[in-house]
Formats: sequence, C-alpha cells, structure tokens
Amino acid sequence: MSLRKQKMLAGWAVLLLAALACNITGESPEAVEAAIQTLSAQQTLTAQAAPPEAPPPEQPQVQPPPGEEATLTPSPSPTIALSATTSIPMVSVSVNTNCRSGPGVGYALLDSLVVGQQVQITQRAPQGFNYVLINRPNGGGECWLWLQYATITGDTSNLPVATPPPSPTPTFTPTFTATVTITPTPAPGTISGIVYDDINGNNTQDGGESGFPAITIFVGQGACASIGLTGGTTNINGQFSFPDIPAGEYCVTVDLSPIVCPTSPLEKTITVTAGNTTNVSFPCN
Repeated sequence: MSLRKQKMLAGWAVLLLAALACNITGESPEAVEAAIQTLSAQQTLTAQAAPPEAPPPEQPQVQPPPGEEATLTPSPSPTIALSATTSIPMVSVSVNTNCRSGPGVGYALLDSLVVGQQVQITQRAPQGFNYVLINRPNGGGECWLWLQYATITGDTSNLPVATPPPSPTPTFTPTFTATVTITPTPAPGTISGIVYDDINGNNTQDGGESGFPAITIFVGQGACASIGLTGGTTNINGQFSFPDIPAGEYCVTVDLSPIVCPTSPLEKTITVTAGNTTNVSFPCN
C-alpha cells in the first residue's frame, strides 16, 4: 500500500476516534460535527499537497546474449529427387568370346569376355561388321568384341561409330615345306567335321552341345603343321566339308580365336582314302 493511502486511512481513524470521544465526554453533536469537518479538511489539504505517486518501476526485459537471438527457421519444402533412367549400353555373352585389337580374327588378341561378365559398350562398328568396341573386361583400354554370342542391353544408336584399324597382313610360316607327289585316283575322298561346344568334356558331341558357326578351317597337304591346300568356314551348325580331296595325308587346322577353348587341339593329321569321307571333329572344352 502507498504512503499516501496510509496517511488518508490514519486521518479517518483519528476522526472516528474523535467522534467516539465526544460521545463519551458528552459533547454536543454540533461540536462533534465541526471537529470532523475540520479534520476532513486537513486530510484533503494533506492529500493535495502530497506528491503524486510514482508509477511502479517497469520490469526490465531480459535480452538474449549477443549471438543467441532466436531465429525462426522455416520448414523446408520437401524436395522430390528424380532418378534418371540409365541407358548405358552393356553387353554379355553366352559363350566365352575373345576380344581383339580390330574387328576380325586377323587382329591381335587383347582380352576375352567370359560368361557371367558384363561390360560397357563404348562405340559401334561400321555397317557390315558384327562387332562392337567395349571396355576391356580386365582393364586397360578398349577392344573389339564379336557379337555372335552376345546379348546387348541399352540403346547403342547414339554411340559414335568406330573406325576399324588397318587390316593386318597374316603371315603363315610353315615349319617345313613338304614335297608330295599326288597320284590321281578315280574317286577322290571328302574331309568333313564339326567344331562344337563340348560342355561335359568327353570329346563326343552329345545332345545339347551345339556347333560354333563362322570358324575358319585350313587344310594342308601332308602331316601337321601344313596349310595352304584349301580352307573355309563352318556353317550355322558348326559343320564343315571339303570334297574332291585326293587320297593321302592331310593336316586340318582350326582357328578357335573367336571363342575361348583353352584345352582344345588346333590341328589334326588325318588320312583320306579314295571314295570315302574322313571325319574330324574339334571339341571346345
């Protein structure tokens, strides 16, 4: 309670006591009323003379320390990430396939792509070449992959077209030159055979073991290694045949470079008899 209010209450208390005292002493009501009016006037003058009450002090506002001002952080709007669909062309093979320095068996063997591997295609081959340029499966640049047993995923239409390197000139160096006198016979013989995938490794073509097409075969006169008499490629079933071969001894050589056949023989010496067909097979195992 303020001092001013305390003084006013004290004055009214004095007036009340004076009135009671006057009743007790037998003072007349007029005298009592005059005394009360006098005291009331004095209280009024005292109240007017008293200085006005000062307003209560304001509570200081607590300010945060420098650097700790509250900052309203707006809730960020969710960002929807769009995942781009990859269209990098990749290639895998169903049969282990060699990878060369150019699009053909005459180029140097650089690497091989085996079943279960998948690599990126970097360039297309010009029209007429059944090859693509890929990253080497074992690292170290690029090489040309034959597409006979390949499966491609992705779009290759936007890839650049590669320029094949100059064709190498094959050099055949026989170990010796055989001089053979061929005695003509009325009925020449035939050399035939097959190059196939020997899955179970028993050196016999069983059911489900398909032949390899487009494999180059050379026939040379005399025992191996001899070449130069004739040659050709296997058909779609992996078969080959050379008719009109005079009776005698010959060397049949197969170029397995387009495929991977680490344990298969590459040449066989056979004997052709007049009027008969001599069969020779090359299992890839």
